[in-house]
Amino acid sequence: MELSIFTWFLAIVWFIFYWVFGGVFFVVMAMLRLGRIKKMRFSCLYTILSAIVGYAAAWTGVYWSSDAINTCLAEANGMSEQFAAVFACGIVGIFSAMLVWAAVLMLGGFVLMTITKTNEKAWFEKTDEEVAAERLDDDEEETLYNGPSN
Repeated sequence: MELSIFTWFLAIVWFIFYWVFGGVFFVVMAMLRLGRIKKMRFSCLYTILSAIVGYAAAWTGVYWSSDAINTCLAEANGMSEQFAAVFACGIVGIFSAMLVWAAVLMLGGFVLMTITKTNEKAWFEKTDEEVAAERLDDDEEETLYNGPSN
């Protein structure tokens, strides 16, 4: 069994795992007011970071457990035994790498929250005067783009 195919499969699994559960974690962090962020920028950067960390975790896990996997693969006869051998013999190295890189991803996520921080108030925190001023600014911009309305 080719370990590079397994590495890419594992990278996709870890990416989805990190992206979903890490994304939920950082949504909760943002909701708890631990950081007001520009959501679109954070989301894009976090997706890229999750993909990179997912591949790094997969590669590191396969590297750490390659000796054990190769030993088990030598004893395995069929394709199903090979598949089971990869998971059974490499589980410690694979999950250890996943946990180490999950910590790196959390640290990177907090760095991204710092980078994408904004001082703009949420719509429900604005006073009536601020909302009226924004509407006036929007009307002025619309007049500039569309010309005066008759």
